Amino acid sequence: MGHLVYLPFALTVAAVVVSRLATSRLPARAAAWSTAVTMVALAATTTLALAILASPLIARVPLVAHLGRWRPAAVALHSPIPACSSAVAVVALLLVCSRVGVEVQRLARQFRDAARTHDHLHAAPAPLVVIEDHTPVAYAVSRATSRSGRIVMSTGMIDLLDRDERHAVVAHETAHLHHRHDLFLAAADLAVAVNPLLRPARADLRYSLERWADEDAATSTSRPVVAAALAKAAVTAIGLVTTPGALHLHSHDMTRRVAALLADGPPAHRRLAWGLVGLAVVAAGAIALATHDTERFFEAVRRS
Repeated sequence: MGHLVYLPFALTVAAVVVSRLATSRLPARAAAWSTAVTMVALAATTTLALAILASPLIARVPLVAHLGRWRPAAVALHSPIPACSSAVAVVALLLVCSRVGVEVQRLARQFRDAARTHDHLHAAPAPLVVIEDHTPVAYAVSRATSRSGRIVMSTGMIDLLDRDERHAVVAHETAHLHHRHDLFLAAADLAVAVNPLLRPARADLRYSLERWADEDAATSTSRPVVAAALAKAAVTAIGLVTTPGALHLHSHDMTRRVAALLADGPPAHRRLAWGLVGLAVVAAGAIALATHDTERFFEAVRRS
């Protein structure tokens, strides 16, 4: 097993650092994809690492030892993992199972509520649904099974923006629906439930998703128009409480988003995306080798 089993945890810390760099040095789409893939992969590899660390202690349970035909005394004597580390891993695995269960239930409720809201709005003759509300809000409501959805915009938002800016808002929310950004966030939420060290990367992912939608909107209008819409929405949205889980136009680091739209665009450091994914690949390789060593260990302590 060696020290390789601990490598995914160290690589998680490195990935969090690199994901922050990716938000400013990569195109938004590349940053979002590379961050999401890396988060899911590191969540899986760290869970496997915990299972490997916990296995020598679990293998000493009489029933488990009987099923696996292991000698508990030999496992205890020759285990390369300290008993205290195995005990911590067992507790961590139990916590992970609990956190994932809670998160799955929360996401199920969130998608169920979104589906109900979508079905309620489906009677509208157009994808854009205008609600009577002086608060300037705009958000997308999607179904988990398709890219279709509805865009909700308040009368307050319509009064705040001019025609081109309203078009930019619709294009922004349409991008969220078309690219299924809600599924990106769901995967990130599950990854954080498994590995809390990934929490900062989830914030980076949400920012990248908003930037991705901003850039899509800029292609159908212009970058200054989208920046103006964001700035107006940001000023009026100060202090507002937004719907949990929704992808709002005026959410997530508005100052950076406006600055990015008014700049020439991030340099194409594509190697940074491959480097981020490469961390996950290295973690997967380390776990594969650690798993192989674990199998050899249990073969050695198996009853003949």
